[in-house]
Amino acid sequence: MKQAKSRYTKCLQWVIGSLLGLLGFSGCEDGIFGKDEPMDMYGVPTADYIVKGSVTDEAGNPIEGLLVTPYLHYGTFAPSQYPTTTTEKDGTFKLDTLKGMGIPPIVVADSDGEANGGHFIPDTLTMKEFEQIKLKDGKGAWYNGVFELKADIKLKKEK
Repeated sequence: MKQAKSRYTKCLQWVIGSLLGLLGFSGCEDGIFGKDEPMDMYGVPTADYIVKGSVTDEAGNPIEGLLVTPYLHYGTFAPSQYPTTTTEKDGTFKLDTLKGMGIPPIVVADSDGEANGGHFIPDTLTMKEFEQIKLKDGKGAWYNGVFELKADIKLKKEK
């Protein structure tokens, strides 16, 4: 009896594993371009995002040298597959092509202290806070195309 249960269990595991493989669950291990791409969920629409914006102080003066980076849900800055940048002299920034189901929150933080106008309180923007502009239509059922996300951010000085 025990041997029959063992055969039944092994057969059931093989059948379930085969069915899951046929449904595509084994294809969720890495992104379509390899391990360095953020993983997407199987069967969920994705897109490419270009994140742009400008950062000023409360008086409207551009702030240079601020760190702009994606921030993950569990409290750590994004790994190397997500680009980071700093603001230019005119306060503008651009993060090229984030791929996925959406973008993680974007953190704008002072990285140079007093060098460019003082210490500023960091700000975090979610995808909903960006103006979304569709640049290119997607092809297929699961790729929505290319979007540009824009935001104008005002930072307050630390006191």
